[in-house]
Amino acid sequence: MFKLDSKQRSPASYMGKLFDNYLRFRDYTASLNFVSNIPCNFLDPNVSDQPFSACKRSPYFEQFKTQLKAECPEVTDDICNLFRFILSDLSLGDPDAHTLGKIVEFVAEEIGHDAQFAPRGLFRLFSNEFTRRSEADTPNESLAALIKAKAVTRHDVNVWLDAVRHKRSPPKWEDIAGQLTDLPPFEFTNVFKEWNRYTAEVMDTGNQAVLKVRDLIRAALECCQQLTSWSEILTFCVNAVAEQARTIIPNLTDDKLKAMTLYEALADDTEPKIQTADAQPQDKKK
Repeated sequence: MFKLDSKQRSPASYMGKLFDNYLRFRDYTASLNFVSNIPCNFLDPNVSDQPFSACKRSPYFEQFKTQLKAECPEVTDDICNLFRFILSDLSLGDPDAHTLGKIVEFVAEEIGHDAQFAPRGLFRLFSNEFTRRSEADTPNESLAALIKAKAVTRHDVNVWLDAVRHKRSPPKWEDIAGQLTDLPPFEFTNVFKEWNRYTAEVMDTGNQAVLKVRDLIRAALECCQQLTSWSEILTFCVNAVAEQARTIIPNLTDDKLKAMTLYEALADDTEPKIQTADAQPQDKKK
């Protein structure tokens, strides 16, 4: 939990970073929670939510306070009492499988058991998004800015659930691979890696940059109906859209564009028509 580093100005430990958030947003702080699926060795393993001060085994809590104050001199005993340990029920044996099960259960509860989606794709989306947000810089200006930068909100989840409702069903890579025999081995491998990333990213229907590039690729695909190999199709589409696409998504690689092109060419991904909020109802238009 603690890792002192004299080269860093900001706290380096998990506990120090929790306290750093307290300093920024103390008026909104009821507690400082450390969540783990590994039991804390000096707290009761049968209690899922408890303060660190509940430790009855001296001198562990005193050592906790001493180490925290060494890293963050502004810490007081009262602030130490705000720290809590939350024991998650995520499986230690196979957390990925357990998480997949939780995702399937959650989608079934929100949408219904007949929802068609790829659990691993949604899992990758969650994992990538949580990692990205956890590594984002912590803003100083307001709690709202902090939540926007670091937290996953109900709105974010609703966007992902909408993607599931729209039946995003990319084909399996193993069904595609046999058609890509004309790609050089290293290019094949790179496109495969980008495909895995993209099939998760594409579920975020709120990503306007990706949506714009998808439109460019779809337009390019309409112009290459006479081409007879995937190598020709991918090369044509990359050449047709790369320059404009990179003004929308900087550092977009050719391999990423090829993975996106494969998706647009093969996926069952038809979106429903959505009327704008300020338009007249369709049945009132003449």
